[in-house]
Amino acid sequence: MRFHSGKLCIVVLFLSIAPTGCSMNGLPMKAPSASSSIEAPPEVSADAVLSCAEKAVVRLEKTDEQWDLRVTRKDIRSGILETGNFAEENESGFRVKVTFDPDTHRIDIVLKGAGAYFVDLGVDSAIDAFSAAMRECLPRSAGTPLG
Repeated sequence: MRFHSGKLCIVVLFLSIAPTGCSMNGLPMKAPSASSSIEAPPEVSADAVLSCAEKAVVRLEKTDEQWDLRVTRKDIRSGILETGNFAEENESGFRVKVTFDPDTHRIDIVLKGAGAYFVDLGVDSAIDAFSAAMRECLPRSAGTPLG
């Protein structure tokens, strides 16, 4: 059996590259994210805050289909709402985690927004839009941005 040197080079090259697969590097991939905090008035309940978060996602999804409408965690007692399997890194679209602390009246927002290959979908503008939608939904004395 005779091999031409060109064919042999191609086979050797393929065998040396194949074990690496499609991995771009050995680092774990993370979804781009942004965070924000706003202050709620003392009279606002955790239920009201989480309802506003759901309404904000629905409102934003009407103009940008990349928002994930699925509520995958809602715990009124703990003041936590998550959309779109928030904890997972390998998810496409915008998803949000809202945490409300009734003692400090603080609403913490973390947003992830990844496209294919963890491309940033624009998390900075998305967190601004989400925070603004939350402030509009909360009672008028609410929604003061925190530092």
